[in-house]
Amino acid sequence: QAFRMTIPPLINVFIALTKNTSVAGGFFVVELFATTRQLANDNGNIVLPILFTAAALYLVVTVPLGLAAGQLEKRWVVRR
Repeated sequence: QAFRMTIPPLINVFIALTKNTSVAGGFFVVELFATTRQLANDNGNIVLPILFTAAALYLVVTVPLGLAAGQLEKRWVVRR
């Protein structure tokens, strides 16, 4: 019963962790945000496509997690 109640918050934490990885760029950790910034600086003529690609990659990771959370919530809903 406790496991069923922890699934939605756990998935939300995974999604937030994925989105907050860009904060690690402030601490000089190489990740998607830092790589995107470097590519944009090196290729000034295609900045928007680079930024849209980075945004799409974040969506590719977070949207399936959100959909999985919805499915798990429906499957293991706690009856009240």
